[in-house]
Amino acid sequence: MIQEWGPLSQREKRLKVFARWGYRCATCGCPLGDYRTNAQLAHRIANTIANRHHYGAEVIDHEENLRPVCSLACNDAQNIGGRPQEAEHLAKRIRKMLMRGREKNIS
Repeated sequence: MIQEWGPLSQREKRLKVFARWGYRCATCGCPLGDYRTNAQLAHRIANTIANRHHYGAEVIDHEENLRPVCSLACNDAQNIGGRPQEAEHLAKRIRKMLMRGREKNIS
């Protein structure tokens, strides 16, 4: 049986996303410097009330929906809200990951 320790804290999730991207901006590739204070996490599917209602908080807050960025311009470039097919594809992929995680907890 695999033991899960529960969901990641916001800080742990943030650090995991920055580490996965090598502490570089996902849009322009520039080093993020002090990622704890200066860098941002962009939501690919925007963190709005409408999107939370449509996709669910688990999808919006999932680390696969987050990208490290260095500026508001790079943050905006990560938003896929204007590309609904891409947003639906990402949401579907995240839901599959969430289901696999739940299945591991059951076995």
